Parts: sequence; structure tokens; C-alpha cells
Amino acid sequence: MSEQQAIATVAIEFPEGKKEIQMEVKNGDQISECAENKVVVIYLVDGDQYTGIFKGMDGSDDIMLSSLSGKNTIGLQVCWIKTFLEEIKP
Repeated sequence: MSEQQAIATVAIEFPEGKKEIQMEVKNGDQISECAENKVVVIYLVDGDQYTGIFKGMDGSDDIMLSSLSGKNTIGLQVCWIKTFLEEIKP
């Protein structure tokens, strides 16, 4: 049985203006499989939402997320992530 992909078109506000991006919906535990430098929208278990550039894993329990401008980076624990949207690059 093949797994269906859930795809969404999301309008994201970049410093240079709004762009529509095709994104795939994924479970939070799949974040370690995300390629670096892709745009992601992360939904946390507490309802908060973060949009940024995935910069990779910091160990096995944390991710690094850069702002869309590239000026700031934060770390988030993988266990906080409920779902996320991952940019689909052509």
C-alpha cells in the first residue's frame, strides 16, 4: 500500500515579498529527514507556529531554524513538533 502525500500551496512573506510555495505535510517525527535550507512551517504541540529555513539537526533532539531573512536562528526540540510543512523543490 502506497502512502499518500498531502500537498498544500502556502503564501509565505519573505523579506523581498510574498511567494506561493508548494509544501508537503509531514509528521513531526519526520523532521530529521528534512533537507537543509528548505522552507518549513512548523506547528508545535502547544499551538505555536514558526516559519523559517531548516538549518539541520543539533544532535538528535533539537533542530535549528533560521528566520526567512537569515538574521536569526533558534533551536527547537523535536518532541515539541506536532506537524510541519516542507518545501517541495522542483
